[in-house]
Amino acid sequence: MIRATSYSQWARCLAMSLLKHIISPTLPPFPRGKSPARSSRAYRLSPNMLGEAVKVSRPETIPKLVQTEQDPSVKLRLAFLHVFNNSKLSFEECCQSFGIATSTAYAWIQRWNEFGITGIRSSDNVGGRPAKLSDENLKALKSFLKSKEHWTTKEVILLIKEKFSIDISHDRVSVILKKNSE
Repeated sequence: MIRATSYSQWARCLAMSLLKHIISPTLPPFPRGKSPARSSRAYRLSPNMLGEAVKVSRPETIPKLVQTEQDPSVKLRLAFLHVFNNSKLSFEECCQSFGIATSTAYAWIQRWNEFGITGIRSSDNVGGRPAKLSDENLKALKSFLKSKEHWTTKEVILLIKEKFSIDISHDRVSVILKKNSE
């Protein structure tokens, strides 16, 4: 038995135990009598979603996909869809047990309903801040770096400032130098 010392640890333990029941082919997804079988289930979202109903389409395909999926992040999304559709947990409780925001869960459900498995596999939002140096600037920088065998990070920071008029962090220059040495 796993002991949790905080609410977030408890939620993750609950999600992982639910996930074990889903993944294991010998165990039913939920104990008999605990969760009624339904083809689709609607919930009300939190107040900031203005009471919009949420349904998971094609729920009968999810358990098989959970068992065959190799990517852990996609498996987690499928497990969430399965648990949300087959448990008595509210939408918010299900999100809390998986440790995800309601907006994230809503996006997963929406992408599943529109595109199926490909919708939750691919993510158009790669996130992160755009790079300060473009690919062209990086190619030019690499050619400048070939002119000298050893560069310090401070020298590269000054070179980038001089050639491209871009202020760049010490850490980012370290990453660029490491990639350039490979």
